[in-house]
Amino acid sequence: LFFSSSASLYYLGSQFRIAAADYRGHALARLQQAVFQISLSAVFSYLGATGLLLAFSVSQSLVGLYIIWSIRNDLCSVTRSDMYACWKNSHRIAIGNTLLVLLQYSTPFAPMLLGTLYFGKDDVGAYFLFSTAISAPLAVFRRSAINFLSIEAPTPAKALTLFKTLSRRFNLNFLVPIAIIGTAVHIVLAAKTNEITEFVFGPAWGQYATLLFPIIVFFVLDAILQPLTILLPLWGHQNRAFRYELTRVVLVFGLLPVTTSIFSLNFYDAIILYFVLMVGVYLLNLKAIGSQLRSIAINRK
Repeated sequence: LFFSSSASLYYLGSQFRIAAADYRGHALARLQQAVFQISLSAVFSYLGATGLLLAFSVSQSLVGLYIIWSIRNDLCSVTRSDMYACWKNSHRIAIGNTLLVLLQYSTPFAPMLLGTLYFGKDDVGAYFLFSTAISAPLAVFRRSAINFLSIEAPTPAKALTLFKTLSRRFNLNFLVPIAIIGTAVHIVLAAKTNEITEFVFGPAWGQYATLLFPIIVFFVLDAILQPLTILLPLWGHQNRAFRYELTRVVLVFGLLPVTTSIFSLNFYDAIILYFVLMVGVYLLNLKAIGSQLRSIAINRK
């Protein structure tokens, strides 16, 4: 309960700064939280894992309370009539977005929820270990991209302008070296998967090394494509975004276990199918975004 409350406090405070386009303040809050967490981890180290969890929660609470205190004048200026007007005008969108997020964030748990029904706990544990190790650093990019798009691309017109600006800055001269480096990294990973797995995670996990490469590929794609899913609801197309996420849930929690059961898929094949289904829905979402941007571009001409 304390962990959830502190995380909510920190998240709401940091989102306030992002909504106000105070990127410097947001970056400072993240730096403060990191410093507090490292310092408190040393203080609570004698408690073991509990101390690390406590350090994380307390650091988020401190920064969250600091942000709220710094904006107390803005908060106190809000009246009941303001709150009622906000609820009256926005409650449908807020409820819709909440349901949308619940659907979207339920599917990443499918491998753990369904995995133990069809496979051994060791397979599921290996997937959890590898996916957590890969997705954790990528989450920094993913969250930053979500925050950036929510502020800089609130409408299709602004998004089109933003993407044109980015395409000019990150042209082929920039993308070609990145593609070459990425390809080289993937070749090394594919060739030395066993050695890398045993070096990073220990010899006990070497037998699950085949999972590492597809997990890395998927979570890199997920970090790039998942932030784009906020654009349709941000542009007022909640129903379309809801249909896509409902399709994802049906595919992941319906088609995936049925196919696994009928064809007696092993864990590796089931995970690959899960990745294909997830990326497939991302591409549908990307196609809808591209359609919106093309219509804006045509209208401008």
